[in-house]
Amino acid sequence: MDAAAAADAGAAAGAGAAGATGVAAGAAAVRRVAMSRSEQRAVDVMQPAHRNMNGFMFGGYLMRRALEVAWLSAYRFARQPPTFVGLDDVVFRKPVEVGRLVEYIGRVVYAGEDGSLRVIVKAHRLSLRTGRTDPTNQFHFIFRPSS
Repeated sequence: MDAAAAADAGAAAGAGAAGATGVAAGAAAVRRVAMSRSEQRAVDVMQPAHRNMNGFMFGGYLMRRALEVAWLSAYRFARQPPTFVGLDDVVFRKPVEVGRLVEYIGRVVYAGEDGSLRVIVKAHRLSLRTGRTDPTNQFHFIFRPSS
C-alpha cells in the first residue's frame, strides 16, 4: 500500500460513526476525496518551435501545458469537467532550455464549499540519466464546476 492509499484508508477509518462519507446521520452527504488522488503528471520534450527570442522555452507555452495538467487534475478531483476561472499566480524560477525534459505535476490544493478548486502545477526540469529534478515554474489555477 502506498503512502496516499494509506492516508486515504486512515481518513476513512477516522470517520468513525460518521460512516464512509464522513458526515453524521441527517446531514447533507459530503464526498471526501484525498488531495493526492487529484495528482496529474505529464512529461514533455521541449521543442525548438516553442522557443522565445532568447533561445529558451516561451513562457506562454509552459503556461498552456500547465493549464492542461491543472484541468485534468481538477477533473480527476471533481469527477466532472471543470471551467477555468483564472490564473492566480505564476512563478518563473529558471529558464527552460530547448531539448530538455520538463515534468508537470498538478494537484488540487483547495476545494471551496462553493465547488471552486485551486490547483497548483509545479514544473521541473527532469534528467532521466541522474533522476534529478530541478524546479523551474509554479502555476496557480482556479476552476469552478461546469454549469
